[in-house]
Amino acid sequence: MSKARPARPRRDILLDVKGLWKSFGGITAVKDCDFTVEHGTIVGLIGPNGAGKTTMFNLICGHLQADKGAVLLDGADITSLKPHQIAQMGIARTFQLIRLFPNMTVLENMMLAVRDQHEELWHALLRFSYMKKEEKRNEQHCMELLSFVGLHEKKDELARNLSYGQQKLLEIARALVSEPELLMLDEPAGGVNLTMLNRIKGLILKLKERGKTVLLIEHNMEFVMDICDKVVVLDYGEEIAVGKPAAIKKNKRVLDAYLGGIDETVT
Repeated sequence: MSKARPARPRRDILLDVKGLWKSFGGITAVKDCDFTVEHGTIVGLIGPNGAGKTTMFNLICGHLQADKGAVLLDGADITSLKPHQIAQMGIARTFQLIRLFPNMTVLENMMLAVRDQHEELWHALLRFSYMKKEEKRNEQHCMELLSFVGLHEKKDELARNLSYGQQKLLEIARALVSEPELLMLDEPAGGVNLTMLNRIKGLILKLKERGKTVLLIEHNMEFVMDICDKVVVLDYGEEIAVGKPAAIKKNKRVLDAYLGGIDETVT
């Protein structure tokens, strides 16, 4: 279980991206982007392939360093922090390509995701007198999260035996282990059937009801427009529109970027 984070003054804005730039070998992947994510909202980050969405995620999480600009979390500058430091500040993410341990059980995958504020689970396990009590608390926390995503009955199943959609649910549960202030989801609805898509949609909405803040990348525009409070649109690394879903669907620059894709997919 993670220790309580140092209290920071509560602001309306949880995440503030300010004038962010990132280039690779002369190619600009992110160009002067500005947007905010307010506490307790769901914000969609969309755009055509190659628009810079994953680069933006990696900049926020510290997997890439920005050339210019800043990323603030609750007013604290996290731009130059390492990924583990940013995680400790309260950001967790999933990846487009699932990153599970296929030959370990669902519960074992969850237990490996447990992080202490200053040390990993295996450090705690080396301290025999502390081991049983701490492991019991961690297991209870993990089981609560598995129940939340509907996988508690699969706790002893190998991760590789789960359906693709169930693996996505497990990834979300693993990301929630650290009790993040901001949950970043990379294509949570990608590649799943309609039943699982609706299940994931309901799960994200439940997270919002519980006060969580979510920033997601998604290509399924109907999914985005149904659940997001705000949508940020990137094209060739440039932010071309920010607004409520209804306004984004009618934005000419957005429609041009998608070659009419949004007005055909979303009704």
